Amino acid sequence: MPRTDEDVFARFRKDPSLTREQAHLAYAAYAEAKYDWVEHIRKRTGSAPTPEQIEAWIADLPDSRFEELRIAAFNFFEEAAEAYMQPQVEAASTRAVEDSILGEVQQLSRELVAKVETALSPSTAWRIGIGAGLAASFLFTVLVVVCGWLFNSDPSPFALIKELAGHASQQPSSGPSAVPLPATGKAK
Repeated sequence: MPRTDEDVFARFRKDPSLTREQAHLAYAAYAEAKYDWVEHIRKRTGSAPTPEQIEAWIADLPDSRFEELRIAAFNFFEEAAEAYMQPQVEAASTRAVEDSILGEVQQLSRELVAKVETALSPSTAWRIGIGAGLAASFLFTVLVVVCGWLFNSDPSPFALIKELAGHASQQPSSGPSAVPLPATGKAK
């Protein structure tokens, strides 16, 4: 059991669960508790405690109190580290977002440049320009031929049926015709 301030400090420094900084913070928490106790005695009795009373108070501290001081130091250290690192974390976060946005914009720019280069390349110009021109010329020629045929013929369904019927009656039969042709009355 510690009996002096040095013993308390040594106890915290030898604790393997504490870093050096946390041991110092735990001792500071102990010093604050000791200060509060001394002020309490001073208010109650009107004088500061004797060295023997201080030694007895230190010796009477239970292990659970040292554990509380250790946990308080650990929590304080964590909070202080977070508060200290907050600007750096925010700056890194902002930088990461900006880098991400910049990277995305650069990627889109590269894709746009590739598409423009593809559109302006000679093979694309031939495919789109010359190929489309040849296809349009061919389709125009077909359209002119179809329109000419429609102009010269009667494309109605009745005309098509009459024409098909006329072609069917003009086809030669396989044998001689048994039906005599009517006489016209004029001799040649």
